[in-house]
Amino acid sequence: MSDLYPPPSPERPHSRLAALQAEIDRARRELAEAWEGASSADRIFAVDRLLREDGLHADAGARLAALHARVRDAWVEARVSGLSAAGTAARQAALRLLLAERELDALLEASGLFEPLFLAAEGFLRRVPAARGRSLKELTRERERELERQVHFVPAHGGAA
Repeated sequence: MSDLYPPPSPERPHSRLAALQAEIDRARRELAEAWEGASSADRIFAVDRLLREDGLHADAGARLAALHARVRDAWVEARVSGLSAAGTAARQAALRLLLAERELDALLEASGLFEPLFLAAEGFLRRVPAARGRSLKELTRERERELERQVHFVPAHGGAA
């Protein structure tokens, strides 16, 4: 076991849980930085994965899908303008893409969807894959197992009083 994850001790039973939480926070920061630096195509693929895999609330999912369609259209327009036109048209298309992406970021932030996005689409954001057992999804599952291990359930009493 690595030094980051020492075995729980009687004096500090939650030290493993704290170490896991620190590792999860580090992974979130890395993914947030990766999101900021990701290409438009990678962002589009990541949101596509979120929309496909995550059970979003109907209202949030509909708003995200509509805004995502605008981002995708702006991306296509910017790509085509960049190939066929020079000057003002290409710059305007790139600006529309930038504004649509910023609006998407604001919606993700306001709706609290960055965490589900990172869990669903981590592979589109990382340039180098996370080591086995160190992806955000694996770390959160490990934290859940550790919490389950630490929680002592009281057995249900039979019969009604």
